[in-house]
Amino acid sequence: MSIGDNIRPATEDPYGDPADQVAGQDVLPASQDPYGDPADQVQDAARQHLAATDPSDTQAYAAQQVQALAPAQASGLASTLLNAVEQQGVNVNGLLGQLGANPAQAAGYLPQIMGMLHQNHPEALAQAVGQEPNLAGLLAHPSVGGVLGALASRFLGGGQ
Repeated sequence: MSIGDNIRPATEDPYGDPADQVAGQDVLPASQDPYGDPADQVQDAARQHLAATDPSDTQAYAAQQVQALAPAQASGLASTLLNAVEQQGVNVNGLLGQLGANPAQAAGYLPQIMGMLHQNHPEALAQAVGQEPNLAGLLAHPSVGGVLGALASRFLGGGQ
């Protein structure tokens, strides 16, 4: 018999789930947070960044970031990005078709995809970054400041 045999799920803990408590206080869902939902803050920061940035700059910056990634990382980010924007109604196959690529080749076209999304679907790109904050590192340099810069810093391994 090991220690783990006696561990019960948090739902059966008479004191409640520790994940729902911080310093003895119940944690409210993000919808009730007086500061707002962090995902909304990320999306707003991404939207503002895209509005102030040229799509060609987004593509060039994404190209720099992709060069520093391992192929598996780039592939994972490409898949995450395409899934997220497809949920926003973007025709991913059509987008890839414009580049002469298929989904298996998406990682190699990630900078171009970022530029095209910025140009043609900035709202979908902002929402994708809100849903998948690790995409912020393809969009903004840590020096951008604010929410998006902090997320980019995490993505790039520059901090907590």
